[in-house]
Amino acid sequence: MACQRHSRVTILDLQSLNLMGKISPYIGNLSFLRELHLQGNNFKQDILPEIGYLPRLELNLLHGSIPESLGRLKNIWELGVGANNLSGMIPPSIFNLSTLTFLEFVYNRLAGSLPLDLFTTLPNLQDIGLGYNLISGSIPGSMSNASNLVRFRAVENQISGTVPSLGKLHNFQVLFISANQLGTGGLNDLNFLVSLTNATGLQRLAASYNRLEILDMSKSLLSGSIPSGIGKLQKLVTLYLCDNKLAGSIPPSIGNLTQLTDLLLGNNLLQGQIPPSLGMLQALSNLSLSGNNLTGSVPGALFSLSSMSISLDLSRNNLCGSLPMGIGNLNSLGALNVSDNSLTGDIPTTLGA
Repeated sequence: MACQRHSRVTILDLQSLNLMGKISPYIGNLSFLRELHLQGNNFKQDILPEIGYLPRLELNLLHGSIPESLGRLKNIWELGVGANNLSGMIPPSIFNLSTLTFLEFVYNRLAGSLPLDLFTTLPNLQDIGLGYNLISGSIPGSMSNASNLVRFRAVENQISGTVPSLGKLHNFQVLFISANQLGTGGLNDLNFLVSLTNATGLQRLAASYNRLEILDMSKSLLSGSIPSGIGKLQKLVTLYLCDNKLAGSIPPSIGNLTQLTDLLLGNNLLQGQIPPSLGMLQALSNLSLSGNNLTGSVPGALFSLSSMSISLDLSRNNLCGSLPMGIGNLNSLGALNVSDNSLTGDIPTTLGA
C-alpha cells in the first residue's frame, strides 16, 4: 500500500495473496486511489460497481464480471482485466473512455462483438489485447484510421470476416489474430497486407508505414495466395501463416525480408519450387515449409544460412533430387526434417561433421 503525504491511499496491491471472500464496497471511498491490483486471488464476486466511482483510478486489475460503472472512469489510461474468469459482454461504456491507451481482456470468457467505431471512440489506443476469449463478429473497420495503434492482439476467438486496410497505421508493429475464423474462401484473404505497401509511394512507405514486425495468422482458415507485396514489409521479424488453405507459389519477394527470424508456412496447399531467394534471409533461425505440395530440388542457398539454429522442416512435400553437400554448414541447427519426400542419393557426409 502506498500513501500520499496526507495519508491518502493511492496504490493498493493485494495481488497473489490467495485471498478469498468478498471485496468490501467501502473500497469506493478511497477517492485518491490510482492503482488497484487484486489478481491472483479467489474472490467470488463480480467487480464492484463502486470501483467505477473512483475518479483517479488509472490501472485496474480485478476478478469478476465487468460492471457498466467502469465507464465512469473518464481519466483512466490503462485498463487491464486479463487472466481472470470474466464472462458476459464487455460493457459498451468501456469503449467510450477516450483517454485509454492500453486495454487488456486476455484469458477470460468474454463474448459479443466489438463496436464498429471502437477505434474512433478510443482515438488514443495504442495496445489492445483480446486473446483467448469468445469474441465474435468482425474486426472493426475503424481500425483503418487508428493512427496511434501499435499492437492488436486477438488470438483464439471467433472473429470472422476480413482484415481492414492497415495502410494508414504509421506506428503499427504487432498483429496477433491467429486461431480465428477470418478466411472467406475467396482469393483475397491476405490482400490487406498489400494495403501496407500500397498506401503511399514506396519512398514514404519505407520511412513511415513499414513497421510491422510480427504477423501471426496461423490457423485462421485463410485461402487464396500469398501476395508478392509481402516482400515490402521489410521490418518483419516473425511471419506465421501456417495451418491455413493458402495455395499458389511462395513469392520470391519473401527473400527481401532480411530481418526475418521465423518463417512458418507449413500445412497449406502451396505449390511450385522453393524459391532460392530464401537463401537471402541471413537472420532466419526457424523455417517450416512442411505439409505442402512443393516440388523440385532443395535450393543449396538454404544451407548457407549459418543463422539456422532452431529447425528446418521440409517434410511432407514432393521434393526430389539429393540434399546439397552444403547441409554441413548448418552447424547450429537443432532439428532437420526432410521426411516424406522423393529425395534420392546418399545422406551427405558433411551432415554432423
